[in-house]
Amino acid sequence: MLRACSIICTLQLGIALRHHSAILLPEHQQEECPSSGAKLDGKGGCIDAQHVQVSMDCCEDQFDCQDKVNELSMQCSLQIQTFMQGCQIGAGDISSSSTGLQLTDDSRMCTEECQTHEALTDADPLADLDILRSQCSKELEPVMAIVASLQSFNMAWAGCLSEAREAAAENDLAEGVGLEDTEAWLHHYWNPRIRDHFYTADWNELRHGRYGWLYAGAVGMLSRKPLPGTVPLYRYWKAGRAGDHFYTTNAMEVGTTTLGQVGLHGYKFENIAGYCWAEQVQGTVPLHRGWRAHGARKDHF
Repeated sequence: MLRACSIICTLQLGIALRHHSAILLPEHQQEECPSSGAKLDGKGGCIDAQHVQVSMDCCEDQFDCQDKVNELSMQCSLQIQTFMQGCQIGAGDISSSSTGLQLTDDSRMCTEECQTHEALTDADPLADLDILRSQCSKELEPVMAIVASLQSFNMAWAGCLSEAREAAAENDLAEGVGLEDTEAWLHHYWNPRIRDHFYTADWNELRHGRYGWLYAGAVGMLSRKPLPGTVPLYRYWKAGRAGDHFYTTNAMEVGTTTLGQVGLHGYKFENIAGYCWAEQVQGTVPLHRGWRAHGARKDHF
């Protein structure tokens, strides 16, 4: 860290002196820049395509890039130091290579102190990295190790944040946050193997998806209890290779509401998914039912 800072400070001092010298240079002594362009020679000079020394003004754009890269390198160093101090990361928690620093233990990134650190939530030194890559790719090469180091730290930190958000969202779905005591989300799942759609108001049945079922989101809300104007939404299951769940508010379609009993067309009554309104009232939307009749895998949707 200290060595990198010393190099940066020296470069910035040299740049400042160069600008100061340019101001003192009489206008009539300024040289015309070569049409083929010019580049820094790595020794503090500016050369053309034939490696002939030309005016430093001809390399002005490259000095602008160097200024930006130096600033990026310094900001990355400071942000990494903030990570290590704010998240209590020690030397034993990181490994070093030619490509940069890597965390050997991401758990320190997930502490509350680390996740809520003001300097980490507000600052983003890499916000303009793509622009800098397109404009100053050559000047950026020497500092890519420190850029990659910060990127790895950012990914570990953001990963903890994503896990925390997912856990909070799962908790909200499970507890029905934002719903009345009598309401529940109607969750939608899809099983691509048996090509079947499944709906449940019980989050704990499949949660984010399991047993081959993929979570497709909540389609709306049902009432947990019978209310004036509501009717049961019955759930049935037809076993077999082309398994199919079937939902209806008309029990006569299957002919049974006895738990576990098989009714018409081979559908077995499983439970009451919830209660919905028989007629549309203010604040509700229709729950439509579809049927895929073609092919071997017929399916209610």
